[in-house]
Amino acid sequence: IEMVQVGILGLALTIAATLLVLEAENRERGVFFQRLADAHASNIREAFSDIRAALSALTQFYQASLQIDRSEFHTFAAPLAKATTVHAYTWIPRVPATDLPGFEAEARRQGMSDFAIWEYSAQGGRVPVSGRADYYPVYRVEPHTDNEVALGFDLGSEPIRRAALEAALRTGLITTTPLVTLMQETGSQPAMLVLQPVFMPTLPMQESASAGGDARRLRGFVLGVVLLQTLLDHALLRGTHDTNEIVVDLIDLMAADGPTLLAAHPHDYESRHIEAITVADFKQREFQAVNSLFTFSRAQAVVIHPTPLFYATHPARASWLTGFAGLLLTAALATFVGFLRNRHAMLEQQVQTRTAALQESEEQFRSYYELGLIGMAITSLTKGWVQFNDRLCQILGYPRTELAVRTWAEITHPDDLAADVTQFNRILAGEMDSYTLDKRFIRQDGGIVHTVLSVRCVRNPDGSPRHLVV
Repeated sequence: IEMVQVGILGLALTIAATLLVLEAENRERGVFFQRLADAHASNIREAFSDIRAALSALTQFYQASLQIDRSEFHTFAAPLAKATTVHAYTWIPRVPATDLPGFEAEARRQGMSDFAIWEYSAQGGRVPVSGRADYYPVYRVEPHTDNEVALGFDLGSEPIRRAALEAALRTGLITTTPLVTLMQETGSQPAMLVLQPVFMPTLPMQESASAGGDARRLRGFVLGVVLLQTLLDHALLRGTHDTNEIVVDLIDLMAADGPTLLAAHPHDYESRHIEAITVADFKQREFQAVNSLFTFSRAQAVVIHPTPLFYATHPARASWLTGFAGLLLTAALATFVGFLRNRHAMLEQQVQTRTAALQESEEQFRSYYELGLIGMAITSLTKGWVQFNDRLCQILGYPRTELAVRTWAEITHPDDLAADVTQFNRILAGEMDSYTLDKRFIRQDGGIVHTVLSVRCVRNPDGSPRHLVV
């Protein structure tokens, strides 16, 4: 009986120890995977940031000069095209219908032979534009090679592109199209067009409080052609780790047909294609990182999960060794108990020791969680603090007692409050469950701290918001 009891106890301890070691190994692999995923997500954000900076530079270039010829555009835009993952940068001027003949004639005079502003007919052929008050032709493009086929095409003649032009003009901000097919050869790869409006300069007395632009002052648009598969591949090549260990999906969260896969790396992994996906694709795997990405007025997600190569490269060997060692130990203990009955006391002591070790391990884990490496809090629906850790107090520079009586709105930088409150109200309205944004807080000493804020709503069974985790 004692041998059976020892055997059962030994097996239980072996299983427990194996599970604990396996959990520790998985936690260690999870930390490594998260660091790897964060690095790749950062590279993707940086690639989009480079495009935004290039478009801003090109916009300022046009705002600083009323006349820019082909040579000047090439000199300025060619280095931008080489330095970023954009397929092409273009200049799209606004051409009133009354100026159309003179504009085309001037373009031909400058060496653009046979230049004309055109659109596609219902049969798919090229025809001269007509019937609109303003036209938006592709006038400059860099690199010119392989993209000259687009010269003269009126973006306002196509509904998707026209909608993006109108949105950019209305807001005065960088705007993107959904995925579109280019007329130039891109290996059947769809593209996203990124537009930024360029306005004539205004006098101080003419400035308006409106966020949008005045159509009468519109000169045109600078435009970047982004091949998302190419961008994703190039962004991931910036890293030093083997990208074959992970799969990276770039997903459009604002597509009319629901979340849509824009690009994947490796793009041929399991024969992945750009197609509509379901919410089931976001179900939590053992390791998975989902990063929000807000690019040029569109919400996207970078979903990263490991391939079998990741598990092969980072195997969980220690847990198997622990289990094997535990089985051997159990057999040895059971054998000794059969011959030495006085081992019962010693075995009981071993159980107590191991139990204490397990309790100590649990306390260490709880302390690690409560210590926190980032500031975390639970906030109420009235913007108050329900619970927060010490790390948040350190970041915001407030004692715990002082922070507890304030709301997060009171210590938010005034310039960032409106954007945060807008997203907060959308969560309360049930329009979304989470958001991420760059935000500044005002510390107690008056200093400003820059943070990356991630918010998720915890809802009641009826769907109403309970509180928010920040």
